[in-house]
Amino acid sequence: MIDPLASLTERRERFRITWQGTVWATDATGTPVVGDLQNLSVAGVSFVTDASPLPDTQLTIYVQLAPEGSQPIVGTAEVMHTTLRADGRYDVRCRLDMPLQ
Repeated sequence: MIDPLASLTERRERFRITWQGTVWATDATGTPVVGDLQNLSVAGVSFVTDASPLPDTQLTIYVQLAPEGSQPIVGTAEVMHTTLRADGRYDVRCRLDMPLQ
């Protein structure tokens, strides 16, 4: 079987993980955004949500990677863009201001 991705060159210089988890975010007004984590890297986070934060919005991001009850990792991020999906939800891509801690 031929791998269609074998000829593509990865542009990322840092590691990215694909993980199922939950993302909670709040903007400066405290408006909550909850979504499903899609990708997480040193530079950014992407998630799917029912809400559509506007580009350039600053968010405080909480990512739950470990089992329920454990502490989420936290950071701040800027919404770079959102895309409406066929299912009516939004793909949200954010640039982290600093790595999550």
